[in-house]
Amino acid sequence: MRLPFPERLPLLPVFGFCLALNVLQLSNGTTPLFSVLSTVFILISTVAFNLAGGLTRPSGGYIFAYATLVVIVGISYKVLLGEPGQRNLLQPSLTIEVYVGVALAMLAATFVARRFTAKKSLFPNFLSLEDMGRASLGCFLVGAASQLYNTFGTPGAGNGSLLSALNQLNNFLPLAMVLGVTYEIRKSGGRRAMNAVIFLSGALIFAGGILGYSKQGILEPFACWVFAAAAQRYKISVAQIAGLLMAAVFISYYLVPYAQFGRGARGDTVGFRDGLKISIILLSNLDLVRAAYKLDEQRYSQSDNIMLRYYDKSQGLADRLQMIAPDDVLIDATQNSGSFGLLPLIFAFENNIPHFLWPGKPVINFGNIYAREVGIITDQADVTTGVSFSAAGDMYHQAKWGGILALLPVLLFVLFVVTDSCCGDTRTSPFALLALILFLHSAPEGGGSGIIRDSTFGIVALFVVAFLSTKVMPVVANLFAGKLKTQPQSGSIFQPQPAAFAAVAVPGAPGPEVPPPAYRWSNPRSNE
Repeated sequence: MRLPFPERLPLLPVFGFCLALNVLQLSNGTTPLFSVLSTVFILISTVAFNLAGGLTRPSGGYIFAYATLVVIVGISYKVLLGEPGQRNLLQPSLTIEVYVGVALAMLAATFVARRFTAKKSLFPNFLSLEDMGRASLGCFLVGAASQLYNTFGTPGAGNGSLLSALNQLNNFLPLAMVLGVTYEIRKSGGRRAMNAVIFLSGALIFAGGILGYSKQGILEPFACWVFAAAAQRYKISVAQIAGLLMAAVFISYYLVPYAQFGRGARGDTVGFRDGLKISIILLSNLDLVRAAYKLDEQRYSQSDNIMLRYYDKSQGLADRLQMIAPDDVLIDATQNSGSFGLLPLIFAFENNIPHFLWPGKPVINFGNIYAREVGIITDQADVTTGVSFSAAGDMYHQAKWGGILALLPVLLFVLFVVTDSCCGDTRTSPFALLALILFLHSAPEGGGSGIIRDSTFGIVALFVVAFLSTKVMPVVANLFAGKLKTQPQSGSIFQPQPAAFAAVAVPGAPGPEVPPPAYRWSNPRSNE
């Protein structure tokens, strides 16, 4: 089976899914308005996704990540639990209406942006497959050195330091995986998608997630491998599917409770050695950690505080694959206390000024401010903890419907034009694929400020990474490992086929005049 990497989703099957969802929602006691608007959101988001070019463009990846990880997973899982879709929400009708407004904003931004998007990627690309392989190794070496220095090096690199700047640009380990998977699939004629660089890069990202109690870090290496392999239409084996499923079950059952419980167990502990001791103790008693986590969640579920809770009981990883509950709390606060104003957006632009030009630049955590405003954080001494909200809750809180229907389409238009023009097609540009993977986190949880950050500092950071990867990393790899042998084996010839995707290209979608090349492999030993 080849991993799917859709350029478009047929509307008829999507409509069939929505119809089944409606029937189950209504049978569970969901109000007709909530059920109908859920369908409207899914259909509009699907049209926007298709118009963007699907997963072949970073903009399509943003729409996919937002629609899926903010709303669709949440309401679908709610159906499986037999719970009414509106239960545990403070403003259910208004919240789902706001989501429909966001879907319209994504559609409008996509429709206009495709007319202004550059036809050819503005970022540099690799001149040869050999350079890509060497760059993968170079990115691993630099990313590993950076992670090890952050772990064991001299502490105290604050805002404005060179190390702080490098850390903000540091996407080298994820890029090493993306480059490595693409290189290995093309080099082997589609027979392999794993090598030592890919494995070690993923292991370091995973280890960072474990030691930092970060679910994003734990899941990121799997996302990098799956999306990079899917972009090359890799034929996945039954054993690989089974391995991914077992990993998903283990992460959901053990490591999500570990990450949640571990943050509290760590407390204010600083230093690698003490933190490692705590992690080893928790990892050695995963059953006890899960039991303690479930007990904490049960106490919370039985309390009168329903904020940030969408399901009747804790659902582990599923609780983190929806943003309906936090957005609803913020929308309710807006209805009761009025809008917050546009200060978060203004500061998001100002925050692009580097510290050496603005030495006294303040650090403002609006996630913390919002959480205090709605009563999620009550400890006045806690100024670091923040709560994530999607663009729906954030933009409605800042300017109500003006934020959703006027400001958000403009912000998304800029983001889509900039990322699609600079990065290009995810099937041929590893940097476009990296942008798509980064959107899996920033699209659902970045709010309105995240859109500004991704289209300004974020795209500059991607350009720096692209430049270093194409010009510097191959040299770094040569210094440490010598020249790599990347010629394909006999009987496995890499052959670009520019017309491979012509039959399913989206009319009018941004892209080169000739559809971007996909890749096929001729292999006399293969049945295909």
